[in-house]
Amino acid sequence: SSRIPSSYEPPAETLIPKTPTQDERVGFTNFFADENKIVRGAQYRVAFREGENSIATYLSLSARVVSKAGHPELIPNDLAEHLIRFTGPPRTAFRPRPLFEIFVPEYWEHNYRSGELVRDKIVVVGAEGKWQKDELMTPFGPMPGAEVHLNVLNGLLHRESVSDLSPFARAVVTILTAILGSALWLSIRSPWLRLLALGGIDAATPFFALWFYNHQNLYLPCLAPLLALNSTVFFCLVADFTFERIEKARLQSTLQTRDELTHMIVHDLRSPLSLVTGYVDILEQMASDKLNPDEAECVTGAKQGADDMRDMITTLLDVGRLEAGEMPLRLQDHDLAEIARKAADRFTPVLRDRTLRCEMPPEPMVVSCDADVIRRILENLISNALKFTKSDGTIRINLERKGADVTISVSDNGEGIPRDQHEHIFEKFGQTNSGRQHRHSTGLGLAFCRLAVEAHQGKIGVQSEPGKGSTFWFTLPTRNQSGVNYAGNTQPAHFERIG
Repeated sequence: SSRIPSSYEPPAETLIPKTPTQDERVGFTNFFADENKIVRGAQYRVAFREGENSIATYLSLSARVVSKAGHPELIPNDLAEHLIRFTGPPRTAFRPRPLFEIFVPEYWEHNYRSGELVRDKIVVVGAEGKWQKDELMTPFGPMPGAEVHLNVLNGLLHRESVSDLSPFARAVVTILTAILGSALWLSIRSPWLRLLALGGIDAATPFFALWFYNHQNLYLPCLAPLLALNSTVFFCLVADFTFERIEKARLQSTLQTRDELTHMIVHDLRSPLSLVTGYVDILEQMASDKLNPDEAECVTGAKQGADDMRDMITTLLDVGRLEAGEMPLRLQDHDLAEIARKAADRFTPVLRDRTLRCEMPPEPMVVSCDADVIRRILENLISNALKFTKSDGTIRINLERKGADVTISVSDNGEGIPRDQHEHIFEKFGQTNSGRQHRHSTGLGLAFCRLAVEAHQGKIGVQSEPGKGSTFWFTLPTRNQSGVNYAGNTQPAHFERIG
C-alpha cells in the first residue's frame, strides 16, 4: 500500500568503491551471493548517528532482503566468503536517504534495476548499537538488532494507524519515542540518566506492543525491535558499570603503587640531603671570613635550594602521614594573629614592589592548634599568592571571628582560577593550567593545607573567578583566654609591608 512519493526522484549515483578519509562516516551495501555468484540477498546500511555516547558509539538502520517471505532470516557465517561489499562515504555513493527509500520495495527495484532482487521478498529493518569502550569485541558488543516486518514500519512512518489513536494512546506512543531517542540516539553521558531511560523503555514497551496487538494483530513484529533496543541498553549499562569499576580498581592500585614508590624515594633522600645541608651550613659560617661576596652569595643560594628541597620532602612525607592519620599534632593554645605575623615576616624580602597587607584584631585570637603546621599552611597560601600576583599587586591576610570559629583568608588580585578547578587544586598533584608552568611547583601545597586543616577539625576553600583574583580561606575553632568559645566581634587592626 505504500508507494514512493510522486515528486521523488532517486539520485543518479553508482555504487563505486571509494576509500573514505579519516573523518568521513562510512555507509555500505552488501550483496550476498551463492556459490554460482547469483545474488540472493542484499543489505543496505547507513550510519546516521555517531557520537561519544558511552552506550552506543553508532546506530545504524539496515534493510535486508530475505529469501523467505514473512520470515526474517540471518545470513549464515559460512556465506561470508561470498560477500560482496561496496564501501564509501555517505555523501558520495552512500548519502543518508529518507527512510521510505529503505522501507519501500519499489525503491529497490527502481534503484538497482533488478526486480529479482526484492520481488516476492520482505524487507526488514533493525537497530544496532555498539558500546564504545568495547575494544575487544566481547560477545555483547556490537549488540545485534532485531527486525520488524515492512508493513508495520510503513504504518508508523506514514501515520496510517497512529492518526487513529486516542489522545492518551498518542501520548504514550510519543513518550515512548522520546525515551528511545533519549536512550540511544542522543549523547547521554550520565549512567543514572541512561538507567532512567532504560526503566522508561521497560515500562512503556508492554503498552506499546499491546496497542499493536489489539489494533493490528502484529504483537510479535512490534515487540521484537523494542526488546532489542532494550537489551542493547541493558547490556551496555551492565558493561559500562562493570568496566568502570575495573578501571577504578586498576587506577586505585596504580595510585597506591605510585605513593609507595614516592614515599620510599623521598624517605631515602632525607639522609644525603641532611649531609649536604650540614656542609652548606659550615660553608655559610665560613663565608664572612674566608669567602668573597660573590662566593658567599653562591653559598647562600645553595643553602636556600637545600632548604627548599627539605621543605618539599617534608611536605611529601607529611601529606602521606596526614592521609593515613599517623601525623601527631602538638595542640596547644596559640595566638593565631602572632602566627600569621611570623608567616608574613618570612616573605618581606621577596615582595618585589608588591604589598602584603595584614588585617587582624588587636587582641589575641587564641586557638588550640599545632603552631608549626598552621604557619606552614599560611606560608603555602602566601607563597601561592605571590606566584600569581604581578608587580604593584596586593596580597591581603585577614583574620576575623565568626561565631565559635576564626576565619583566616589570603587574597590576591592575580589571574584567578576557573570554577571547575576549585576542587581539583586541593587534591594531590592537582594544579591549574597556569600553575603547571611554574617549575618549582609540586602540586602538594594545597593538598597539605586541606589535610592539615581537616586534622584541626576545620574547613578550607577558595573563592575565585578568572581575571578577578583569588581568596583562599580556612576556619579553625577559636577560644578566648579562659578556654570558652568566643563569639565577639571587634574591628580589625591593619599593618602592611611593601617590598
